[in-house]
Amino acid sequence: MSNQNSGDDPTGPQQKDGSVPGNGRARKDTRYKKGQSGNKKGRPPGSKNYGTQMHKVYTEPVVVNQGGKRRRVPALVALQRLLLQRALNGDNRASEIVFKNAKQFGFDEKTEMHVCVCQYNLRDEVVARLTNQTLAELIRVEKEVQAEKENEKKKLH
Repeated sequence: MSNQNSGDDPTGPQQKDGSVPGNGRARKDTRYKKGQSGNKKGRPPGSKNYGTQMHKVYTEPVVVNQGGKRRRVPALVALQRLLLQRALNGDNRASEIVFKNAKQFGFDEKTEMHVCVCQYNLRDEVVARLTNQTLAELIRVEKEVQAEKENEKKKLH
């Protein structure tokens, strides 16, 4: 006796559309209907993704004291001001970040260097903590300042 009936397909029962359950296709009666969501409890419409939320946080105005006055500036601007202040107070890591940000935004190409007429001498321990890249940048700026001073002297004579 054979378990197979004559005339039955040996691959098993087939659906009307010709697909066999178990061959990568779900049964027709269990498939999602047109217009029906596959994730009914998914993210609700109108909710914001992580990038949108971070954009809001970084551009949200915060209150800072600037020149004795309270001003509202975006959070990223306030952070950059804080980094700049730390760099000017001798924090080498902050200096590197400020230089990197300035270069990334093209300030080294777009703006002229505004040089203070007062002379600052860096202490030896401060120079020892600077990276080679920062030292090279300082030397380059110093040479530009000297060249500008010489050009001004030539113009006067």
